[in-house]
Amino acid sequence: MILVDSRIGSKELFPLFPKGSAQLATLQFGDFSFIGNGPGGMPYNIGIERKLIREIAGDISIGRLVGHQIPGMIQEYQVSYLIVEGKWRGDPKTGILQSKKHGKWEDIRNGETRYTANSIRKFLFTQEIKWGIRLHPTANKMGTVQEVVALYEWWTEKEWEEHRSHIVAPYPLVENVRFRKPSAMEYFAACVLSQGSRPIVGKRSRAAEEHFDSLLSMVLADKREWMKVEGVGEKIAQKVVDVLQGRKGNG
Repeated sequence: MILVDSRIGSKELFPLFPKGSAQLATLQFGDFSFIGNGPGGMPYNIGIERKLIREIAGDISIGRLVGHQIPGMIQEYQVSYLIVEGKWRGDPKTGILQSKKHGKWEDIRNGETRYTANSIRKFLFTQEIKWGIRLHPTANKMGTVQEVVALYEWWTEKEWEEHRSHIVAPYPLVENVRFRKPSAMEYFAACVLSQGSRPIVGKRSRAAEEHFDSLLSMVLADKREWMKVEGVGEKIAQKVVDVLQGRKGNG
């Protein structure tokens, strides 16, 4: 059953849901929620926040979305979605954010403040990348309802392990695809292997994590031991040891 928040901003969509698929409820966070099938048979609490594109512009100014709603969603739900509803674009000449109203494109204003469409996109990208919120654009109310119903069906009609359309035979899965955050050891290895540049979690840091038993063994290892790590040659190994032991490089 899909729970639809009973407050304004959500409840007006309730009549658009297929009969018997939803019910009104009081949700602390989000506009819609339901229980889905998570990994290993675990029940997952799924939350969906709906925002009109005009509301997004207003939320940037007052900080309600990022200061209250999104943190609350992350605490409340295992998986959170943000539906951005409305037809919008950047003005072809100025880039100013516009939405379509009565068949015409109009600038979106927040008092005297106006935003470019690209600034809104980048704001949304930050929520997706930093917070892990999944973005779903829709054109109108009915599109939003259909999106919520489709998400509900995805999460409830099959067990987690039964979703296999991402595996396409006869092609094998690409090696080293990441579905988890790097461990402390892996991130530490990426830092010392970066040689002062921005740490990159990749094949070498993963190989280092697999080779060493612990962070301590990684720190105490000599050059020869580091050279046993796949992708680490003598020069890199020496610099890593120099960094870990607080010495200047040998050049």
